[in-house]
Amino acid sequence: MKNKLRILTGLIVLCAICALTAVLFLSYNLKKRYDSGLLRNLVVGFVENKFDKAVRFDSIGMSYSGDIVIKNLKISAFNDFNDNILLVDSPKTVIELDLVSLFNGEIQIEDVSIYSANFNIHKAYDALYGEAFSVVTGIYKQFAQSKELSKKKISLKIRDSSFTYSEIFRSDALRFTASSFNLDIAITRDEIKYSAKGAFNKGGTPFIDESPFTVGGTIFFNDGKFHGTSVEYSVVNLDLTYLNAYLKFKSGLSHEIAGAMSSKGAVNILRDNATINSESSFTGLSVKNVSRVEDSFTLVNNKNLKASLNLDILNGGEVVVARRFLLDDDNLYIMAEGEYVNTELSHYLKLNARSNRIDLNKLSGTFRPVKNVSYSGGLQFDFSTDYNINSGKNNRSSVVLHLNDFSAERIEDGLAKSFFRNTDVKISGTEKQLDAKADARSFGSDYKITIKSELDSWVPVAGNTVIDISSEQLEASLIARLIAEGQHYLENTGLADTKEGYDGVMFPDKEYGKFLTNNSIDLSFRCGSLVFRNNAQIKNIVLRQILEDKMLSTETFSASGYDAQYILDLYGNFKGLYAKVQARAGVYDFDFARFFKDTGARGEVGGTLRGEYSWSVDGYRLRDLVLNNRSSFELSLKNGYVKGTRFLDEYYTFLASEGVTAQPGTVEFSDATYRFKKNSLSCYTSASLTGKSASISSSGPYLFGEGYSMPLRISLTEDNGDRIRRESGQFLLTGVFTSPVLQSRTDPDMSIELFR
Repeated sequence: MKNKLRILTGLIVLCAICALTAVLFLSYNLKKRYDSGLLRNLVVGFVENKFDKAVRFDSIGMSYSGDIVIKNLKISAFNDFNDNILLVDSPKTVIELDLVSLFNGEIQIEDVSIYSANFNIHKAYDALYGEAFSVVTGIYKQFAQSKELSKKKISLKIRDSSFTYSEIFRSDALRFTASSFNLDIAITRDEIKYSAKGAFNKGGTPFIDESPFTVGGTIFFNDGKFHGTSVEYSVVNLDLTYLNAYLKFKSGLSHEIAGAMSSKGAVNILRDNATINSESSFTGLSVKNVSRVEDSFTLVNNKNLKASLNLDILNGGEVVVARRFLLDDDNLYIMAEGEYVNTELSHYLKLNARSNRIDLNKLSGTFRPVKNVSYSGGLQFDFSTDYNINSGKNNRSSVVLHLNDFSAERIEDGLAKSFFRNTDVKISGTEKQLDAKADARSFGSDYKITIKSELDSWVPVAGNTVIDISSEQLEASLIARLIAEGQHYLENTGLADTKEGYDGVMFPDKEYGKFLTNNSIDLSFRCGSLVFRNNAQIKNIVLRQILEDKMLSTETFSASGYDAQYILDLYGNFKGLYAKVQARAGVYDFDFARFFKDTGARGEVGGTLRGEYSWSVDGYRLRDLVLNNRSSFELSLKNGYVKGTRFLDEYYTFLASEGVTAQPGTVEFSDATYRFKKNSLSCYTSASLTGKSASISSSGPYLFGEGYSMPLRISLTEDNGDRIRRESGQFLLTGVFTSPVLQSRTDPDMSIELFR
């Protein structure tokens, strides 16, 4: 028995020795047959010919198991190393070969393993994303065509590596790195399976150290062409600052975003159909407006938010179905679902959206779209529509919006100034009608607005609308701001349009043209008191403005106060290819002495005030608001006087510092007139005062977009009984129409605002 055991043991050892000897012999022959020179030529030729990339390494050889081992592999992002940008930099790379094919004299790659590498994907400004990832997309193409790759399956493994992506924009760049990067790819003729994990490194958000992620899925092919894909992903605390450069380049908006996003979801694509399911949460979300350094402010501050999306895209985008969209931050809850169809047979939109009652006081703590403005109150809405885009018919619509007890205040110089108080707004509507009511209080004003519309169409909006606006007390400064900001907006819009090229779309076919030609509007306005200051007020203002049959006209206007006559007329003709609009306003025989006394200001100012304003424009596009704009403004005070006012004291102090020391106790004048005329971009202005104790004269161009820049001469005569003293000085009028400034000609830092 013992002898048999010895014989068996000896046979096993002998077989093992023979097997080892055979393996060593075969390995020796393989290493001899495939020496380093042959392998070097093989690898270099394969990378350069198949991928058009330059490659180099320190050493290459074949292991006893028949694998190619490469030390310090470097593959350039280009076909040379002149730019010193490496696509792959790996200290160790192992290429596993098919042994059977190897002994038959053929090299068949089965697996490529890359260890501790640094990968760099670089996208130039003018390059396509497909070009930046051409190496990745090219692997499958080479698998289908190359004889060096396995005909059944090839695998790619990346272990303990890092991945850096960089992209160049016009004036910025995007760059992020993932560490601890591991990737497995298995490629056959019909599919690519992949799975990856790693962690994005720290970006610009302080509380994020790294962002772990995983992604995995399958890409399907049919006869070598893309057939579909299925992918699942997850990411934790993705640093949103990485998106800033990209969003700025794509949107042109000057905003910076920060915070963390965690998300998981799945995307499935089959031919022209796709399904997207995603759930995300945002932590410490902030959005900052940085359009100008001096005006920068934070819109969203430290916001925590949840969002989810379930979306189907069918027939290459002809049908888009949003099964659910949700925003939730424990105060704000908005849900929407809808369907958009654009095929040869139909083109329509169905949408439903609704919210809970949103506590605006809580929302204001994290979301402020206007700088230094906080708000409170409640907001709730419910909206639905079934709109046929082809016919322009609204089959079904419903809208309900309720803003209650709304207040808003602005922080200026550390003090809170309320400009909306206890405001209620209700809007309700269907496909055929729209009703809106607003009861608002702003500063020292109150107003009620009622709108009733009978609609023939929503897009474009067409129908009959009645608007009623009433106010017991309205601040004149509010009306002045609205007019000034409206004019500023129209001028800026017109200037922007002057930079556009030829536009052959005439007025009736433009969106604003369709609105003015397809609608009838009856506007009524009543105001008990238009308050300037204290008891200075114009009373019983009534206005009725009609837009009907493509014509705009003022049916009624009246006002009373200070024994004056008031005129306002607004006319428009929108029947032709060009629109014509004219406006005229005037005040005559206005008792300025009584008005100034009612303001409660110190001193006395008197005279008979007269003012006229006219404005007209004709054209078919927005630039005509600037290029075909004609306007004039004239304000005069006849047989006037100024005595003991605060401004007169400040005015005298400024003039004395400039060497004009004569200070008449009462400035009397027969006429003080200011004129402003504008024709297209050409503006001319003049100011004069004529009297025995004072005279002022100034005239010159008003530079559009810059303001005044013209000389002004002042003469004062002081008669104290014993002697008469006359003095004069030369100054410079600067500033803009609403804020003129009297400036010293010798010292630009010496100036005084004329409207204080």
